Amino acid sequence: MENKDLIIIALIVAIIYLYYQNRKKTLLYSSSDPEKAQEISETIANLKEENEDLIADKDAAIRSKNETEAESLSLGNKLKLKNQEVTRKDTEITRLKKEKSDSEIALNKKLTELKKKYSEQGKLLDTEQLECKKLEEKVENLETKIIALETERTNLLTEISKHDDLDKFQS
Repeated sequence: MENKDLIIIALIVAIIYLYYQNRKKTLLYSSSDPEKAQEISETIANLKEENEDLIADKDAAIRSKNETEAESLSLGNKLKLKNQEVTRKDTEITRLKKEKSDSEIALNKKLTELKKKYSEQGKLLDTEQLECKKLEEKVENLETKIIALETERTNLLTEISKHDDLDKFQS
């Protein structure tokens, strides 16, 4: 864009220079040669038209340049906003990953504690069940002994009552 502007400016300067040169020649030829004066006038008119066209092209180029700069600035701002959004989302992702990691660590710790607790409770239950079986066996043995003793007592009472009957009979 800058090269184009420089070219346009150089052409304008050249046109202005030629205009003034032709004007000097016109003044010189106007008095001596009317055909030459006419030709110079036409050349000047053509140069004026070309100058106006070049000025219009220059203005159009400047407008185009300004529009392009504005669009570039707009795109730059959009890019900055997108970068900020990406950075914010990246930070949020990092935070969420950390929260998830912390949560998993806490859950694993709690799970380990619960496993240990239930393992200990399982051991206690096994111990209690063994003791219960032992006590049930003891109760069974004692009940067997009680039955045996009751049977023996009954037998003894029967014998004693027989002896009492004999003692009463003897007396």
